[in-house]
Amino acid sequence: MGIARLGAAALVLLALTSCQSAAPEPTSSPTTVPEAPSPSPTPEGSGIATIVLAADGLDLLDDGGSTVEELGWFDDSATTIATLTDAFGEEPAEFDYEGNIESAPGVDYTWGDDAFVLRVQDFEAEAPLTSNQTVIVKAAAVGEVAIEGPEGVAVGDPASDAASAPAWGEPFEGDDGHTVQWVKLDTVSPGDGPEENYTTGIIDLDDDVVVQLQAPAANYGV
Repeated sequence: MGIARLGAAALVLLALTSCQSAAPEPTSSPTTVPEAPSPSPTPEGSGIATIVLAADGLDLLDDGGSTVEELGWFDDSATTIATLTDAFGEEPAEFDYEGNIESAPGVDYTWGDDAFVLRVQDFEAEAPLTSNQTVIVKAAAVGEVAIEGPEGVAVGDPASDAASAPAWGEPFEGDDGHTVQWVKLDTVSPGDGPEENYTTGIIDLDDDVVVQLQAPAANYGV
């Protein structure tokens, strides 16, 4: 009788043990660790430190003064616009140029709030003298890119920096009422005749300062 009771108790205990071991162990919800955000890519510079206006085109230089790229006045204007956009790191604003009795209409592409203007006019260029592209510079830099004429002459420099440049024409009254003078900073003769192309500057004779650079300016020898 005692043995039977012990056997029955053992069976009950075994059954309880089996039930407990069959129960699934509780699992904790996985903890999601947020990934650190990737750093935003830093835009790379164009590598252009200075743009020089020459009588035969634009020279794009690095900060060591070495030529990175050259743009001629008879290059495709779309290529010139794209190259300048990369150099300045910004898209140009566009304005209609109405022209006048001596100048065909076209479009002005401007960077740096009108500091650097590429004017593309509506006529077919005739190399090597008559380009339909003109650059007009009214400031010494666009962003981090310096703009210079030959010999490093820049807008805002004292007129004495351009003292060696011969005058082109007579002094005249500028838009602000000051007396100004065109000077020839650079000259290229594209043919055997008297025709020439210039990089020009405008000097404010009243304030004794360079106020504008422009290229190319054609002289047809007449």
